[in-house]
Amino acid sequence: VGVATVKMMTNQTNEEGNVIELSEFHWSPETIGYVDASFFWGYIITQLPGGFLASRWPANRLFGTAIFLSSCLNLLIPAATKLDPRAVIVLRFIQGLVEGVTYPACFGIWRWWAPPLERSRLATLAFCGSYGGAVLGMPVSGYLAE
Repeated sequence: VGVATVKMMTNQTNEEGNVIELSEFHWSPETIGYVDASFFWGYIITQLPGGFLASRWPANRLFGTAIFLSSCLNLLIPAATKLDPRAVIVLRFIQGLVEGVTYPACFGIWRWWAPPLERSRLATLAFCGSYGGAVLGMPVSGYLAE
């Protein structure tokens, strides 16, 4: 969402600095901050309940359901963006609530699927992969947004 926000809020200019195309949306920096933060407001709320849910129900199903619901909510973001920034804030908050259970569910998955002597190594590789994906995904997103 961060790279897309920059693209949607930036005026297009020529070499002389003259505006040739106005940005599609005109949100204030505060609104952009609320949109970006709203995901994490929801995300932090479901961290502890996510651990409880992952120990009570199959962690792989909890993880899959959370990713599926988050993907479905992500499809609604363009419509919410055209509707109102508050709609995006609410949608991102709900998306954070849904995705907050994914990391605790990952630990539940490793508990059952990894051999005991290899759990720490496999979990480390898996969680490093999520950060590596962000490092690689951000530049690619910027390129795709052009």
